[in-house]
Amino acid sequence: MFEVDETRDILFLQTRTTSGSPRLTGPRTAAGRHFDLRALVAENDLPDQVQLVWHGVNDEANLREFLFSRVAWGECDLRRDPRQRLVLRHDSFERTPWTRDEAPLTPATALEAFARHARGLKLDLKDGPGVLGEVLALVQRPSGLSDAPAGRAWEARLR
Repeated sequence: MFEVDETRDILFLQTRTTSGSPRLTGPRTAAGRHFDLRALVAENDLPDQVQLVWHGVNDEANLREFLFSRVAWGECDLRRDPRQRLVLRHDSFERTPWTRDEAPLTPATALEAFARHARGLKLDLKDGPGVLGEVLALVQRPSGLSDAPAGRAWEARLR
């Protein structure tokens, strides 16, 4: 791809992969694990069918930061905690054990904040379809979420 970029206006972002592909170095390449693309392009500059999604709005700090941004969509990871309550958390409790200091953000709190700020919500259901009934009941409550002009105001993805 690097060689066929005749206009030389593409920035190649290389993430860590499991394959042994060689790394390119040079003025139009960047390597790393995380990239903040907001510095390169604003959401308003994207075509209508492409929208930015803020990944990992799973705690108060990320929620606050997301709500102060101009990104229209946020993604929350939804799973059951050891007490079988629905909470927002990316890592499984087996991989990253629960601590006494942890105060997980509840889905209801996030839904209310998203609705209050007219933001789109994408839910990643980490525990699979077993939580779908509870999730549907949550989003059907009068939280202010509604159909957005360009599509659904919320989306759920099963894992």
